[in-house]
Amino acid sequence: MHRGLTRRRELRAMNSALRLAASVVALLCLSFATHAQEPKQGDIGYPKCEWADGCDVFNLEYILKLQQSGGDIRAIPTDKLRLEIGADGRPKVDDGIRIDNGILIPPLLDEVVRIEFDVGLSQPALCTGVALNRDIVLTAGHCTCAAQTAYRIRFPRYSKKNLNFNRAVEPLESEFYDPRTLSRRPLPFFAFDCQRMMDPQPGHDLGLLFLEPSSLPLDEFNPVAPPAVSVFLPYELSRKGELRNLLIVGYGRREDNSFPHNLIAASTAVRDPFCLNDRFDPSRCAIFREFSLASLVTETDPGADTCDGDSGGPVYFIGSKLRPDGLTEFHRLLVGITSRGLGGVPQFGLGYCGGGGIYTAVGHPDVLKWLAVNGAPLELGLGASRFAEKAFREKSRLPSR
Repeated sequence: MHRGLTRRRELRAMNSALRLAASVVALLCLSFATHAQEPKQGDIGYPKCEWADGCDVFNLEYILKLQQSGGDIRAIPTDKLRLEIGADGRPKVDDGIRIDNGILIPPLLDEVVRIEFDVGLSQPALCTGVALNRDIVLTAGHCTCAAQTAYRIRFPRYSKKNLNFNRAVEPLESEFYDPRTLSRRPLPFFAFDCQRMMDPQPGHDLGLLFLEPSSLPLDEFNPVAPPAVSVFLPYELSRKGELRNLLIVGYGRREDNSFPHNLIAASTAVRDPFCLNDRFDPSRCAIFREFSLASLVTETDPGADTCDGDSGGPVYFIGSKLRPDGLTEFHRLLVGITSRGLGGVPQFGLGYCGGGGIYTAVGHPDVLKWLAVNGAPLELGLGASRFAEKAFREKSRLPSR
């Protein structure tokens, strides 16, 4: 992961020698609780760990929340994090753990899948997707234009050995379940035209992949996407000064132009939450249906962004709610799907990335209705019932010390 993706980039990626993933690393435990209230800008403190076996996860998730609101992770005691933090505020870790913007996240994003599909070249094309349930994957529309038989969908498989957070400074390895095939033709979002997949189709770059049923038991394999957020939430939070960054996730190209063996997460800045300004640039960002993210530092210094292979991957917001017992829970929510690169800004490397990207909003009413009609309804907000069920299930899976 490094930067934002276009269809032209996707074709360039198809001609690249894509190294298939052998491991996944670094991602997000679903929930935790603390007596501390939701952190405010400038109010950075170390929260008390409220439940055994989850302290490391708890602290790392808190780092993510602090960074989203502009906090400085150097304020967190390093002995509580089990990793050393450098002078730049970033954890010092082995290369096996991929970190962007100083965030180390435990590997529990079992809904983020690797999508490989044959396009008639020596190597398969690569996209990322988010499983809405066991058998339906949401991705970018331009990732759904190959034949039904061309696809292989790979779900990450986490075992107890790679959930040992006491080994946080060592590479965390994971496996994949056997690749899944499709039960029917891919379904692009309405009005998305695969004949024009190289051209931007603002607001329509979504698609669904329907998988052959899994034979694995529910207690072993039951990925469920987090609830979505209303299309208005990023705008409302930005106005209040409560949102600076969102979390982007994918299997795509890194800043050194290589493809990782890991799932990568990066925190990147919100540029235009409604595409009210970027609609005029060459990327033709769709008002209210898309949003743009960019952390471009200078015209010669790229920022954290998505790139080739990240198309279709999720964008997450970390939300919080106060429970009746006085604890504050933090959860991830699905905001959007990676679409294409931002126009009118410098881009870098083989993938022409680094200047920012455009993302399709999942919380738009048209998208939610389309998902529901096709058997994959999404709930909205922190009060979603299935999210709470998922949170308790994930909490119970945490390893013992």
